[in-house]
Amino acid sequence: MLALNENIRRLRRAAGLSQEELAGRLGVSRQSVSLWEQGVTHPTVENIYAMAEVLERRFEEYEQQKRNAFSLCCSCLVGFDNVKRP
Repeated sequence: MLALNENIRRLRRAAGLSQEELAGRLGVSRQSVSLWEQGVTHPTVENIYAMAEVLERRFEEYEQQKRNAFSLCCSCLVGFDNVKRP
């Protein structure tokens, strides 16, 4: 099982956010996020809940973008199959 600091780093990266971006969304300093990820300090319970909300929403947006790109690619490939070749 990953420690809290490792989960924060992993989820932040999976959501495509920098430490500074996450900090801005949480209303804390980038240094706070850095210290959490190093395991030097821990976020408050309030910050953990806020982080879960921010990261989940961001991850869902990221996943939707990937699905949209995949759909576009598939429709292009389907269209490519219907092109008459010389």
